Amino acid sequence: MSDKLLPCPFCGGEAEYYGECDMVWVRCSRYGCYAEMPPVPLTVEQLRNRAESHDWIWVVNLNNGTGRWAAIDRITPPTSVEDEAIWWNVADDRHGDKTTLRDYGKTWLAYDRKPEGETK
Repeated sequence: MSDKLLPCPFCGGEAEYYGECDMVWVRCSRYGCYAEMPPVPLTVEQLRNRAESHDWIWVVNLNNGTGRWAAIDRITPPTSVEDEAIWWNVADDRHGDKTTLRDYGKTWLAYDRKPEGETK
């Protein structure tokens, strides 16, 4: 894949990347036309970084397709009887929840923002 962008599809101007953190857009340098890049799942390392700042993430259950906002509370290291676990507080619930990082990408994914078109 090349970093060279095609001209703006709206006006033909030169396209450029811009953004911050894990959110990147492409915009036109002529008139500022832009298109947002679709969200990509966070990496495990990005999740670990979010745990330090208790950031909100969009968590998707891959078994049933449902999603919800959650604030990462902490990540506990693995022990002899339990895998490394991630704990979060759910936006619409009064209790915390946890899952294992071993299951990340198999049964759940996390995003910085809600994927477009997700209704659940």
